[in-house]
Amino acid sequence: APGSGHGSGTSSPPAAPTATPVPAPVNLLEVCAVCKQSLQSRDCEPKLLPCLHSFCLKCIPQPERQISVQVPGAHGQTDTHIVNVMRCAVCHQDCKQSDIIDNYFVKDTTEATGTSDEKAAQVCTSCEDNAGTIGFCVECGEWLCKTCVEAHQRVKITKDHKIHTKEDANAAPESVGTSGQRPVFCPVHKQEPLKLFCETCDTLTCRDCQLLEHKEHRYQFLEEAFQNHKGIIETTMTKLQEKKSYVHFSFSQVQNR
Repeated sequence: APGSGHGSGTSSPPAAPTATPVPAPVNLLEVCAVCKQSLQSRDCEPKLLPCLHSFCLKCIPQPERQISVQVPGAHGQTDTHIVNVMRCAVCHQDCKQSDIIDNYFVKDTTEATGTSDEKAAQVCTSCEDNAGTIGFCVECGEWLCKTCVEAHQRVKITKDHKIHTKEDANAAPESVGTSGQRPVFCPVHKQEPLKLFCETCDTLTCRDCQLLEHKEHRYQFLEEAFQNHKGIIETTMTKLQEKKSYVHFSFSQVQNR
């Protein structure tokens, strides 16, 4: 009969295949790459590898081998040190154990920024007199009392530092550099903040470190080192973008052949 066979009724469309759920990507800037614990937890102690992957202290990869490296010694001589080498669990890049640092970029959000009452009670961090502050030194990252401001402006090594008044620093904390982030203290000299950069050893140091273990080494204040490294990174990023564009262009040329 007409209409029988192919034209009879409306057939249902085939069921779409069930999509395999894709796991949500892990934000390696916020959690440990191994245990997935938040890097902002108080007991995490986040560490940063040279490849820029972060781990909890307890999840740092175990050393796989040892190598000999030459390091600057006293009086211009070099010393040979044996260092451990470990492999990143994410990208499998090798790095020296001595190159693993505290992840200063992870801010512990469990500590609230200071209230206006705390700012009003801010004491000088450059001396031990617990005196009230009148200014903030950008290069040193320290609040200064009246006596220390005068000393800062008199001493040759710090007389050119930029000192903001307490009112300006509290009114625009982000631009001044006083946004409430905790100072990072030296692991050796517990009371000294890390506010210098040793160029010879490529590491952050405190004043005591620079006078003792890093004596006669080349160093910069953090603000100066930051600006220099920022320029280096920006130049590298520009070169990488150029290479990326070239690779994409070459790939499209190959695809069109």
